[in-house]
Amino acid sequence: MVEDKGLLPPIQVKNKFFDKLFGGSKIEIRPQGNLEMLIGANYQTVANPNIPIRNRRTGGFDFDLNINVNVIGKIGDKIQLGVRYNTQSGFDFENQLKLEYAGDEDDIIKKIEAGNVSMTLPTRLIQGSQTLFGFKTTLQFGRLTWTSLVSQQKSKRESVVIESGAQRQNFEVKSDQYEDNRHYFLGQYFRNQYDFALSDLPVIKSNVNITRIEVWVTNRIGATQGIRDVVALADLGEIQPYSPNVQTTAGGDGRARNEANNLYQRLVADPNTRFVDKVVGQLSGPSFGLQQGQDFDKTFARKLEPRDFTYNPQLGYLLSLIHI
Repeated sequence: MVEDKGLLPPIQVKNKFFDKLFGGSKIEIRPQGNLEMLIGANYQTVANPNIPIRNRRTGGFDFDLNINVNVIGKIGDKIQLGVRYNTQSGFDFENQLKLEYAGDEDDIIKKIEAGNVSMTLPTRLIQGSQTLFGFKTTLQFGRLTWTSLVSQQKSKRESVVIESGAQRQNFEVKSDQYEDNRHYFLGQYFRNQYDFALSDLPVIKSNVNITRIEVWVTNRIGATQGIRDVVALADLGEIQPYSPNVQTTAGGDGRARNEANNLYQRLVADPNTRFVDKVVGQLSGPSFGLQQGQDFDKTFARKLEPRDFTYNPQLGYLLSLIHI
């Protein structure tokens, strides 16, 4: 049998230390593939008297280079080098570069890998990635095997399911990517009763059913329809008001309603609170003792359409379908 020497002949290194370190004295490199280079020129002449003579002739060189190469290198029996590169590959991870050192059976260093590595795990619960670029080592101390990996993931995996001509795709949302400023409780009562109401699913243990709701938000988009000046009060209808100047008047189950504290009765009894231009001074005055920006606020608001939000009538929370 005649050994194929390939394009580059093997190199013999006659050194005992080299032989002991790399498990052999032969350096072998086997390149495969092709290199395509196209060189041309493209010139154009326009016979237009309105164009200066020096600009009537244009052109330039046309240069195209395509490389498809696969290189396998070995140093002794312990070090292997693999390179696969194609300029026309559709994805970056198709180009592979890997340097691997494999130790003997009795060596502590079992394997050292650099370049394109993989992380396979012996469990299906957590799946390892197969497209990593970094540095990986495998060590063995008696019966203990230690694998270390420092890498960058260069791909992600997605799956698409098509059923009856329709596409279905599952999405994963991490906790740090949860949308804020879209979910709201309509009162402290619903926040306090939420866990209790869902403690006996599928039955929702709630004695409240919201039949009518309007949602007003600050008019940050400059809408011209469905707008008005509004005054929002934090403690209106709350059984446990935040302001010390609002007193609780109702007992029982603590449901949110106008009679839960004395704020609503004071607003109805005071004629100055019926006018928007006077209500701010009245609420901040000694008769109410509320602080603007904390207990109440006046703003220019717009009314949301029913298509802009959804709400649960028993649990009392609202989900905004738009950024407000």
